Amino acid sequence: YINLLKNNTYDRLLCLTATIEDEKQELSRQYAPVIWETPRERAIELELVSESRIFNLEVKLTETERGKYTFINNNYLHYEELLGGPRSAYSVSGRFMRLNRTDKQGSNICVYIPQNRVIYNDEVDGFIITKDQCRSLTSAELILLKEKIHCANMYWKYMRERRLLVLAAENKIITTKLICDRYPDRKGMIFSESTIFADKIAKIIGDKCTVYHSKIKPADNAKNLKAFADNTK
Repeated sequence: YINLLKNNTYDRLLCLTATIEDEKQELSRQYAPVIWETPRERAIELELVSESRIFNLEVKLTETERGKYTFINNNYLHYEELLGGPRSAYSVSGRFMRLNRTDKQGSNICVYIPQNRVIYNDEVDGFIITKDQCRSLTSAELILLKEKIHCANMYWKYMRERRLLVLAAENKIITTKLICDRYPDRKGMIFSESTIFADKIAKIIGDKCTVYHSKIKPADNAKNLKAFADNTK
C-alpha cells in the first residue's frame, strides 16, 4: 500500500485502518493524514467491532522445527551481516533485488552500485544502469555486483523460510484444534498470514470448517463465505 500512496494520481483517498505502524507514521502524515479516530470503546458501543479478550498462548516448535529454525536463522544472520548488519541489510537488499526488473523497452536493469556510475530513478526507488554501462564495468565491479545480488537473494530467501516455518508450526495447528474441540457449539474465525496454515487447519478440523483465502477460486470463496454466514459451516 506504500507504493499505492506514492504513485497515487487521485485528488482524494479514504484510507481505513485499525493501526498505523510506527515506521509508517511519517509517510501517513505526508500522503494520507489522519482526519478521524474512533476509540475502541466507542467502536464497541457502535457495534463496529466485537468486545473481546486477548489470550496469548505459548506454542513451542517441535524438535525437528527447532533444528530447521536454527539452520535457517544462522543463514539469515550470515547474509544479514554481509549486507551491512541489522540496521541496513533490509534496505540495501531491496535495492539489489531489483536487478531483474526491466523498463518497457527492456533496456535498463535496476541495480545498486556507486552513485558516480549510475543515476537514481524515483519511480523504481533504485539505481538505473543501462546495458551499455553494465558492459563497461570492470571485472572486479561485476564480481562484486553479482556477490551482492546473491547475498540479497539469499537474505530474502531465508527471511521468507523462517517466517513460513513459524506461521505453519505444527503445535499451532494442534493447539487450534484443541480450542475448537473445547467449544464445539461456538462459531469462530481463525486468521492467519499463511494459506498453507489455513488449509491445514481446515483439514484437521473437518467438515464443520470452511476456508477463505486468495488461492481459492472467487466462486468457491463466495460459496464458503455464504455457508459461514448461513450457519451451515
